[in-house]
Amino acid sequence: MLKSLLQNQREEIVFVKQNIKAGNPLLTDQALQEETIMVLDPNDTEVSFIAQDQLLIDLEQEKYLIVFDLDNTLAALGKPMEPETLRYLQELSAAGHYLAIASGKPIYYMMGFCRQANLSKMWLIGENGVQTVFGVDIPPEYSLNAKVKAKSKQALVDLKKNLIEKFGDKIWFQPNEVEVTPFFADMRTRVEIEQFIEEIREELVQAEITVFPHGDCFDFLPSDVDKGKAVTNLIEWLEINPLRTIAVGDTWNDQPLFEACHYAIAINFPEAIKSNGNLIHVSNIEQALIQIQKILLKNL
Repeated sequence: MLKSLLQNQREEIVFVKQNIKAGNPLLTDQALQEETIMVLDPNDTEVSFIAQDQLLIDLEQEKYLIVFDLDNTLAALGKPMEPETLRYLQELSAAGHYLAIASGKPIYYMMGFCRQANLSKMWLIGENGVQTVFGVDIPPEYSLNAKVKAKSKQALVDLKKNLIEKFGDKIWFQPNEVEVTPFFADMRTRVEIEQFIEEIREELVQAEITVFPHGDCFDFLPSDVDKGKAVTNLIEWLEINPLRTIAVGDTWNDQPLFEACHYAIAINFPEAIKSNGNLIHVSNIEQALIQIQKILLKNL
């Protein structure tokens, strides 16, 4: 069962640091704001750390950037997050880590999602990397949007017109700024869209347009824009150690995200690959959160 980073006051604190030998007292240049007790839970094979009264502070530990996909990762498609998932995100944020959600959804959808979940201190990457903002307010506190070529924008405008002419009422378009995302109502229409994509494949290549398939839609976006590039820019902007980055996702548009972060956690995505760092396969978000906790503990 997923352990909490924060629990009730007066509970003992578990804190394990790799460079402290068994039996030695807890030594560090910086201390907690409140007194801590070192203890191991004999009933669990995993060791967690719990903050008492105040949050854990530096303790020679750099903060992480943890980036989540949204649909079928943080939450089921079109559904809110499970309470346990939401609580864990709130605790990670309270502990000082940088949290981000990277999705094919438009940024304003993501703002509403996080506002309802009371996650106000989130970096949001929308349209697969087209838009990056901080927080849920309009206008956002910070904006790090991708620079999209005029050629790509026009190609996407033309593509949308062609899709409307060919499929009409059989598709519905997500209201994006740049990306073109047609949703389909049935598998027959999906197959027809796939055939259409094959027919114009060379045109897409020439226009530098990438396609990401999903269970209910297709994302068309500029080839020089993706979640990974957006996260790489965010890492540089935040001046975070690239080795302190974790990505969690479940499908093909998360593949660039996996490459951009040192740790990648793939949920029900056996095809996922990674050329560097660490790739971890899990079956659900709860298992992914456990893996995140292990990574944080390992690197204290």
